[in-house]
Amino acid sequence: METETTGQRIKQALKTAGVTQRELARHAGVSEKSVGNWVADRDQPKATHLAAMSSLLGVKGSWLLTGEQTVD
Repeated sequence: METETTGQRIKQALKTAGVTQRELARHAGVSEKSVGNWVADRDQPKATHLAAMSSLLGVKGSWLLTGEQTVD
């Protein structure tokens, strides 16, 4: 079974939330190139960017990084 990457989960969350990479970049305070690098798995988002991404996309940062679902 192939493991989903952080970039694939970010891409999936963007699509589900109806948010563009440009909107995510603006919300997280990073360049569109940075978001593109995250989606392409060339780089990992920092904790502060994960928090901004999570709030905008309505997903947990831990899920974006690991794919693990956590329960509050």
